[in-house]
Amino acid sequence: MNWMWIKTNQTFLVAAVIIIALVAAGIPLWLYRVEQRNLATSQAYSAALKLLQKDNPESQKLARAALEKIDTDMARLYAAHLSLKLGEADKAAQSYEAFLARAPSTDPLRPLALAGLKASYEALKQSEKVKSLDADLKKLGFSEK
Repeated sequence: MNWMWIKTNQTFLVAAVIIIALVAAGIPLWLYRVEQRNLATSQAYSAALKLLQKDNPESQKLARAALEKIDTDMARLYAAHLSLKLGEADKAAQSYEAFLARAPSTDPLRPLALAGLKASYEALKQSEKVKSLDADLKKLGFSEK
C-alpha cells in the first residue's frame, strides 16, 4: 500500500469518511421524521373524522375546521365536500380550486375535485364555469349519463 498517497490525501480521506458517516446517520433520522409526520397526519385525520355526526351541521363545521389544518389532498377534498354539504358553495369552490391547482393532471382524485367544483359552481349559478368543467370531465371519460 502506498502510504505516501494516503498521507498526501489525508484531508480528503478524512472528509470523505465524515461525509459517509453523516449520510449513514442522516438517512435513518430523515426516515424517522417522515414516519412521525405521517403518523401525526394520520392521527389528526382520524380525530377530525371522529368529530363527524350524520346530519349534524355543527359537527360538520368542527370536522371541516380540523381537516383544513391537515396538509393532505384527501383532507382538503373532504373539507371542500363538507363546505358544499353545509351550503357554503363559495368556500367549497375555493377549496376545490386550491386542490386542483396543486394536484398533477394525473392525480386519481382530480375527477372527484372537478365534480365537486362543478357542483359548487352550479350552486353559485356560474353556468359558464359549469360548462367548462363539463368539458374537462368529458375529456377524463366522465359524463352526465
